[in-house]
Amino acid sequence: MNDLLTPALDDAEPIAAAELDPPLCERCSTPFAPRKGTGGKPQRFCSEECRRQSHATAPTPSPGVGGLAPEAIQQPPKQTPIHEPPDPDEFNWATDDSVVLKEQPATAIYFNSRGQLVIRQERSWDRDEDSFIYFAPGNTQEFLDKLCDALGIQTMGA
Repeated sequence: MNDLLTPALDDAEPIAAAELDPPLCERCSTPFAPRKGTGGKPQRFCSEECRRQSHATAPTPSPGVGGLAPEAIQQPPKQTPIHEPPDPDEFNWATDDSVVLKEQPATAIYFNSRGQLVIRQERSWDRDEDSFIYFAPGNTQEFLDKLCDALGIQTMGA
């Protein structure tokens, strides 16, 4: 028999376990209502701030702790750099010996429709146009010979 003041069991809504015994924050032990939704990891902290502070102060795990294999948490050996400037604030891009590639604009070499040898360099950020050097067809061989001489390359057939 149902009492008029007490609802039938069929009409009662289930009470969630979290409402009876809410979880406690792992950092500050404050009770909190876990986020709604499904999936993901169970909520362990009462706020984003507690989560951040907990992770910031977490100790580094020891080998074999937490289900991690020792090789998964070992640090790689430190490598000594070949050359390291004594003070990063004193590094000079123009004079430091460790700089192996200086800035270089893209360069193209081709013959135009007039038969001229063209050396063209891409414009830099502070220029409006590319730079061009033109060599008349009769001067191309003389230019190449002088360039080879300057580079110490023996010319073929000379």
